[in-house]
Amino acid sequence: MGMNSKELDKLIEKQIRDKEREKFLEWRRKLDEERGHREKEEQKEKFWMKCPKCGHSLEEIHLKMIRVDRCTNNDCHGIYLDKGELEMLLDMHLDEQTNSQLFLSLLGMKKRSGK
Repeated sequence: MGMNSKELDKLIEKQIRDKEREKFLEWRRKLDEERGHREKEEQKEKFWMKCPKCGHSLEEIHLKMIRVDRCTNNDCHGIYLDKGELEMLLDMHLDEQTNSQLFLSLLGMKKRSGK
């Protein structure tokens, strides 16, 4: 037994609605994904190279083969290491004088004369 024209029309309308719904859901998914990406980028920009303690800018300083982030605020001078950088510094096995100079420069200090 075949379908009458009313049943066929209803079936076609349902298929059209289903396709429109699929298109809408795909469009909604893409918009949500784009918004999430934009929000993530905005958050990154908001906090990128900013001191977590005082909010001032961080500068990248080079110590041996490691780049360390240091706060530019003279009242703070916080020092921040990325994952694995402290271990790299500790694994360098430098002599005591070189270690001393390295950490003094890390702290933004100069070696005192006579010591």
